[in-house]
Amino acid sequence: MYQLMLGQENVIDAYLDYIENNPSEILAGLVNILQSANQYSFNIDYALIRFENQIKLINTDMHTKSGYNDQMFNRVHQEFYYELARYQMKKRNYSIGIDALLMCLELSSSSEDDLMCIKCLDMYGEYRSEANETQIKKYKKVIEKLSAPTFG
Repeated sequence: MYQLMLGQENVIDAYLDYIENNPSEILAGLVNILQSANQYSFNIDYALIRFENQIKLINTDMHTKSGYNDQMFNRVHQEFYYELARYQMKKRNYSIGIDALLMCLELSSSSEDDLMCIKCLDMYGEYRSEANETQIKKYKKVIEKLSAPTFG
């Protein structure tokens, strides 16, 4: 992981093998790979394809939280979608990127993570012209929830 975070692209395959053999590390491992790809402009499409089935399970009850407490799992979950959005936007895969960004915004607003919400709102503002009608509606719905007063 350390070599990966230092920009050594040649360790990605070994790291992918490691997380594949340690399913509890998949989500955090994918976050690390995405962060490194975003920082050093690596193409990791093959890694996302390799873990496509596991990625689809992240938002289901079938996904194991792998020893994380809820707060830590939520944080890693948000980071995954934020980094995935960054990665896809850089590659001009705007539809996938905005979907990931909206997922992150939804998760961060639900967990009241103000900093992540701000990061998501900022990125959405940068790419709002690329959003399709469905994504615009979803964005407005999340914003309405964020704007609603809470009485507790």
